[in-house]
Amino acid sequence: MELSSVFENVKEKFISLKEKILDFYQENKITAILVAGLSIFVLVLIIVLLCLIPSTKNKKSNYVNPPLKLSHELEIPQGPEMPDNYTISRETLSSWTKEQAEEWFTVPSEKEINALSQTNENMINELLGAAP
Repeated sequence: MELSSVFENVKEKFISLKEKILDFYQENKITAILVAGLSIFVLVLIIVLLCLIPSTKNKKSNYVNPPLKLSHELEIPQGPEMPDNYTISRETLSSWTKEQAEEWFTVPSEKEINALSQTNENMINELLGAAP
């Protein structure tokens, strides 16, 4: 169904409704005036009531929270004990010492270096493969 046909259909319905209202007004003028007046009165009454009803959003409460007072000192809860050799935080150094390097750094073998190099080559070829 096209949009223009929908608009035409709605337009025809409004025209038909307008004609029915005009026919009713011509046949029953007093009744039509009373219905229109009553409708306007009800609309104005609704608008006035909506304006007079206080909004709950703007209503401010007079209640003030009293300041909290502690009855006891705060206590740190019991938790698991820390081992003596456990460090919560440590100062980081700008470089490793020779002992740290020997402990933590593993020198890669030639096989690992070649595998990494081949993987990098494959990624580069995949990226450049579609380039003109």
